[in-house]
Amino acid sequence: MSISRNNNIDAEIDAAFAAGKMPLEWLPRLQAAGMNDSDVSVTAGAISETHRVAGDTWWSNENVPFELFGLFGTLFMFALAIVYRGTKGLMLTLLAWGLVILVETSVLAVIDACERRRARLTRHVARKVLENFLLSPPV
Repeated sequence: MSISRNNNIDAEIDAAFAAGKMPLEWLPRLQAAGMNDSDVSVTAGAISETHRVAGDTWWSNENVPFELFGLFGTLFMFALAIVYRGTKGLMLTLLAWGLVILVETSVLAVIDACERRRARLTRHVARKVLENFLLSPPV
């Protein structure tokens, strides 16, 4: 097995992850290498799922205005609560809304980070499986 073959397989795998789908010509190659239909469909699903997560993450540069709204909205609510501290009900309401915005933004950030981490792990495992089966000589 040569280095150029390894590089070619790596390029094929990278292209599949970038496209978000497994090439149809891999099906006979993977089956010839010993994968059954279920394993092939799981691998194809992993490629598709990790592509979706990589392209559709909530906590990304496209959502900077919403992230800033969460941060400054929280600060604004807390500032209003300080300004209206003489009115107990209004102050508590503003503090509560500020906390809701803060918690919501934090939870969404954590969920997105977990989803990205899971997608990276899935992509790593799928890559190793594909490397092993695409590089193995046909049986």
